[in-house]
Amino acid sequence: MGLKKRTTTAKGPNLGAIDELLALLPFFEAQECKPVESWAGGETRPGVFTWPYPNYVDEVGRFVDVASQEFWNDYDYVDKKVKDWFEKPGFVERAELTEIKSMLTFIIRGEKFCDGHIEGMIEAGHVLRLLQRLAVVRAATS
Repeated sequence: MGLKKRTTTAKGPNLGAIDELLALLPFFEAQECKPVESWAGGETRPGVFTWPYPNYVDEVGRFVDVASQEFWNDYDYVDKKVKDWFEKPGFVERAELTEIKSMLTFIIRGEKFCDGHIEGMIEAGHVLRLLQRLAVVRAATS
């Protein structure tokens, strides 16, 4: 299986990057969406403690890979207080592509600071709502 070439431009819609992310929407829409296979770590050995961390299912791993592409990065997401956007009524449902990028960056980067952050964002329904909004934005570009 060959790799397809990705074009990454932060200026406008990259339909390939959008479609690649939207291909994962059915997984997040599933009633029994289980993002974590198991938790590992948390062991104590003489002089060593390993923090617990999630082993995400393949679909979540794919989501992380796709949403980590350069096109989706917003290096200023911290200054925007993106965390609050998920709780603002109707914000996600009206988000533009630049705001979607900020929220995806928040979701992906949050895992670096808190193991299980992505699981929490999925279980809270934030990832599903964000991808559903992205589908609307994508449809408007056709």
